[in-house]
Amino acid sequence: GGTFTQAGGTFVNKVTKWNGVQWDTLQGGLTINFINDLVFYQDTLYAGGDFTDPTTLAGVYVMKWNGSQWVEVPNGVNYRVFSLEVYNNELYVGGDFSAIASGPANNIVKYNGSTWIPIGGFTNGLVRDIKFDSNGILFAGGVFTTIGGVAAKHVAKYDGTNWTAVGSGVDNTVTCIAISPTNEVYIGGLFTLGYNVGVMYHIAKFSGTNWQVVGGGLGDFSSAVYDMDFHCDDLYVGGLFKTAGTDTVNNVVKWNGTNWQGLGSGLTQDTNALSYVMSMAILNNTLWVGGNFAWAGGKRSDKIAGYAIEGVPSVEITSITSSGCTGDTLIFQASGYNLGTNPTYQWLANNSPIGNNSASFQSNTLTNGTVLTLMVITDPSCGNGDTIYSAPIVLQLTPLQTPLLNQTNNSYTITNPDALATYTWQLDNSGTWGNIIPTVTGNSYTAVNAGLYRVRGDK
Repeated sequence: GGTFTQAGGTFVNKVTKWNGVQWDTLQGGLTINFINDLVFYQDTLYAGGDFTDPTTLAGVYVMKWNGSQWVEVPNGVNYRVFSLEVYNNELYVGGDFSAIASGPANNIVKYNGSTWIPIGGFTNGLVRDIKFDSNGILFAGGVFTTIGGVAAKHVAKYDGTNWTAVGSGVDNTVTCIAISPTNEVYIGGLFTLGYNVGVMYHIAKFSGTNWQVVGGGLGDFSSAVYDMDFHCDDLYVGGLFKTAGTDTVNNVVKWNGTNWQGLGSGLTQDTNALSYVMSMAILNNTLWVGGNFAWAGGKRSDKIAGYAIEGVPSVEITSITSSGCTGDTLIFQASGYNLGTNPTYQWLANNSPIGNNSASFQSNTLTNGTVLTLMVITDPSCGNGDTIYSAPIVLQLTPLQTPLLNQTNNSYTITNPDALATYTWQLDNSGTWGNIIPTVTGNSYTAVNAGLYRVRGDK
């Protein structure tokens, strides 16, 4: 979601969904002015921002998608929403509002699916981001210098009962918060100074007592950090900045706990117009970024791009069988890149599962025209795997024709031999067919003894 009106040439009006092939519109119901955040809550997509009821022209600031149109979440906040976060089956909302339908609510509330509930007391500025650590402690960042009636310069925490400041705070807006798997707390934003600490350009880490500079900071005084997200122990950061420490990174970068690492050539524009990242999300092995840019890693990508954290996975099927005849044992092998240590394999024949979890597959029951595909679930070193598919192979198998025999006295000759077939001559022995002993092969045979003979062809 955002302020855009087109995606891939399709009119979408500020919100869209990628179905894996094309952009889908999510239109109908409320008029969308802009979207600041999206989240799934109780299996329903919620949006926070600024919307209008087209019938009454009243403002709406939290809405949900009911499957066919956007509808208001009733009795909600009275002005713009900037952050949505789900924890313990409750939806937490931060923004620039002063009330809900039932009474005062300063800039941060929660919703349990039916009722809105204020959190704490007076807050004097908008809340830009909300995050929870693994212990259920809520961290909030924003424009405020007082939250819940407690002095806290742009960042604070809430234990379910009381608000407290986090360190001495910073000198300007906190736009985003990220919390590591081990509960390390990072903030990003417009700030350039940590109180009782000194200069820290737009990103900081909490030491347990105060804020620390991270890797020399990002950019300069005019830069900004707009979003951050952890992928296991690595922190990905996006915003408006050219440098990380002394390295040129162009608006997106990774912090591994010790050093900054750029992601290729970063995200840039065609001209001197500002390029920046506004939003980030990580799904499995892919970091998705949205913002104002035209190029991602040197490739054209307008305003949205994906970065394969552990490389782009791919797989193809290689046939290692020399012939392709009906009834033959056919052997296939998977050949892949960036699949991880222990990927999961599923072979598919005409989209139906066959074989077992193996990089190779063999069968003598496949028929001409069978479409063979391989599905792989990757095994990255961190996080969940991606599901990828090989290009399909359409099997072209040649059936073995029934051999036709010409008999002249006691000599037999195959009149339609197949160059790839092996023909073995057999003798009827009291109703049971068996190979002539010693075994006789070839396209012809001259019988020595009287009897009933036939020939068997194999490829």
